[in-house]
Amino acid sequence: MQATEGQLGTAALQVKVKDAETCTVAGLQFLPNIQIVSSDRLPNARRPEPIDAEERKRRSLEKVRRYLDTPTVEDVLVNEHTKAHRKWLMGRWNKYFRDNGIDPDTIWTGLCEGDREATSWSMAFFSDYVEYLKRMVMVLGSQEYEKRRMVNSASTPLAIWRKLIKEADFTVLSAKRLKDPRNKEKWRLRFRNHNARFPSSSISVFDVSKWLWTGLTIEVDPPLIEHITFTKVKATADDVLAILRTLYERAADLGIDAKTRISFHANVLLAAEGGFRPGTLGNYLRICIRKLAESRNVLGRTTFTSKLVEENC
Repeated sequence: MQATEGQLGTAALQVKVKDAETCTVAGLQFLPNIQIVSSDRLPNARRPEPIDAEERKRRSLEKVRRYLDTPTVEDVLVNEHTKAHRKWLMGRWNKYFRDNGIDPDTIWTGLCEGDREATSWSMAFFSDYVEYLKRMVMVLGSQEYEKRRMVNSASTPLAIWRKLIKEADFTVLSAKRLKDPRNKEKWRLRFRNHNARFPSSSISVFDVSKWLWTGLTIEVDPPLIEHITFTKVKATADDVLAILRTLYERAADLGIDAKTRISFHANVLLAAEGGFRPGTLGNYLRICIRKLAESRNVLGRTTFTSKLVEENC
């Protein structure tokens, strides 16, 4: 027995009953072995007209030309903050070598060719970077300020090395690969961590990484630390009050204006209330500021503090 499309009240379905003598169609009481088949999948369903072979070829060639004009962006998934930091580090790298009378691009090409001198200059860059990057910081004691080294962790130079290699691969070496496409793998550097297995390529990069963790750490005084050596301690109410008193009583020494002090004051109070991490606190404040801005018309005014926090988040 087969129920027709008119009996079902739809042109899109056919109901087929197998191994059954009777079937109620109007009441929709079908047996379990009923098959409902969509009419657009029947053998006589309409299909799109085939595209002419020459037309398809023409369209394919147009796509190839478009893809050639717009090469793939390799770091499309990298956020803008990371890109900006990589460029800033490359600026420090370039200035260091120009001050020493060396073309910085030759260091990267030398690393690709396994040049020992390029490897040694890369080590010298990091040694000087760690040794001379110092800043006056506030300390407890009669002197109140002390010059201290800013790089104290062994992982910091490795992180910088990783970013420099990535930036060089996207700039200097990318241009080199375009000029010499037959040897493009020669002009490519890949970061190798200090504890990786001995690589088959980018050996100079691996040599620098290994030296950063084993040689540079003991070369500087005091040595770079490989693991966290401090214990996190929860801040107390007295600690918060000490921070806020210092914020206003020693404003001249801090060198910040009134707007920044008020914004910092608000940040400290929120952090003390919830124990937020800095990034979480920043996102929370931005959400609060948006809510305040949306209700500005209702309140008839804009909260002064919210403006300051927004400017300094």
